[in-house]
Amino acid sequence: MDVKGKWTGYYQYGVGYNLPFFAERVKIDVTLVTDSLGNIQGTMTERHDSYAVPLESSIKGFIDFELISFIKSYDASPEIKEDYSGIEIGKGSLNVDYSGLVDQKNGALYGEWVIEEKFVNNDGQNDIEFFTGIWMLKRP
Repeated sequence: MDVKGKWTGYYQYGVGYNLPFFAERVKIDVTLVTDSLGNIQGTMTERHDSYAVPLESSIKGFIDFELISFIKSYDASPEIKEDYSGIEIGKGSLNVDYSGLVDQKNGALYGEWVIEEKFVNNDGQNDIEFFTGIWMLKRP
């Protein structure tokens, strides 16, 4: 299936997120370009609401038959506000790993996403926390 062009859909907050973010869907618009080797790149924008990141992100990845995998990168570090009232933008950057299926029969792309956050825990040990969710795209 040719995936270049415009797509619309959502991502949904999952494990690792507290209410009110948990299970919320953010509507997204994606534009993809491909090459003959199955590499993909593009951009993702999130439609404005309390749970959306107000930044355009870049996409780079690949398609291998029915598998799609890409990294969504923000040039800043979006973080949930302490009072859970929305998203604030911090310094740094953030990468989100997306993987899933190219569903030719239904004309869709969908799967899971994960953010891996490294930190030093209260015992002074290096630790990792995972934040996950699902995503889906269809042609507009």
